[in-house]
Amino acid sequence: MLRTLTLQSLAMGVSGRLMSVDYANGTVRANTPEQKQKKLVLPERVKHVGPAAEKLGYWFSKLSIAQVTTLLRVEF
Repeated sequence: MLRTLTLQSLAMGVSGRLMSVDYANGTVRANTPEQKQKKLVLPERVKHVGPAAEKLGYWFSKLSIAQVTTLLRVEF
């Protein structure tokens, strides 16, 4: 019953670089944390997106989930 949940959990762990899969042996192991985090360097063409996203988030925080999904035309 929990195979699907286990597979999803493993997939999330691998995509988040928390664990690695050795496909040859069929094993999973935890990764050690990186000592020094790499600083993210954004290209110039996307630097203006941050403040705009914050403004949009502020506007949407005043609305209900139903209103936001209607405005963005999102279907669940």
